[in-house]
This record gives sequence, structure tokens and C-alpha cells, in this order.
Amino acid sequence: MTDNIISKFTPRSPNPTSDQSGATFAAALEPAAVIERLKPGAHSHSAEPITVTVPGAVARTGISRATIYRLARSGHIRMIKVGRRSLIVWSTMLDYLGMRPLAALRKAA
Repeated sequence: MTDNIISKFTPRSPNPTSDQSGATFAAALEPAAVIERLKPGAHSHSAEPITVTVPGAVARTGISRATIYRLARSGHIRMIKVGRRSLIVWSTMLDYLGMRPLAALRKAA
């Protein structure tokens, strides 16, 4: 009986850090994202949300509600409906913000 229980929890692939195609999970992580997460004070102890509400995205990014809906309509960010709520897939918002050019700042005189 214990053999059956143990076999249920034994990884099926020879390398538990890889999927059936052989690709390692670490290879799927983007180096820039990993570096950003490792910076001191970058995140609190809670994990990043998968989705956020429109007011939550406005508060986190400073982007207006109208612009967020415009970005969703144009396909730059992904918005899903759960019941009556519109939720933004947060990773798509981070991807969009990461693609934006840096602001050109003037040097102080």
C-alpha cells in the first residue's frame, strides 16, 4: 500500500526540474525579470497577482482608466471577464510597460 502512495508523489520525468519536452523551468524565466525580483525591496512578501481590477491597475501604474480600456481594445494588454468584473492579466500590463521607451530627461543646468 505504501508503494502506491510513494509512486503517486514520485516525479515522472527523470529530472524534476524539467517538463516532458526536456526544457528546464529555469530556462523559461527571463533574466531581466529574475534580476528585477531579486533587487532588495522590489517586492513585499506576497506574490505578484495574476490579475488586477481596473481600479487596481490605475492605482498601481498611474495610467488612467480610459487608457487602460484603450490598451485592452487595441490588444496591448489582456483583459478577461469573471462574472461582471473586468480583470487585467497583470503579466500583460508588465510586458506592455517594459516595452515602452524610456523618458528623455534634460540634464540639470
